[in-house]
Amino acid sequence: MEGGEKVTQEIKLNRERSEFIKLDVTRAEERQKIVGEITRKYGKINILVNNPGILILKIQRWLLKIKTKFWI
Repeated sequence: MEGGEKVTQEIKLNRERSEFIKLDVTRAEERQKIVGEITRKYGKINILVNNPGILILKIQRWLLKIKTKFWI
């Protein structure tokens, strides 16, 4: 079990809602799909932990391309 999945299970043991979603944050269409699914299911995102496990150079290139609206 991955770290994120383990934390999700611990949160659920305390009778709280939690969902672990694994995705490639460098793919805009994947990010948009997940945000859409979450907002349809829950109405909004209360807490988001973004912990990308990708190479630093890839992150730097991605940050240069990402639109400001994703940071707001």
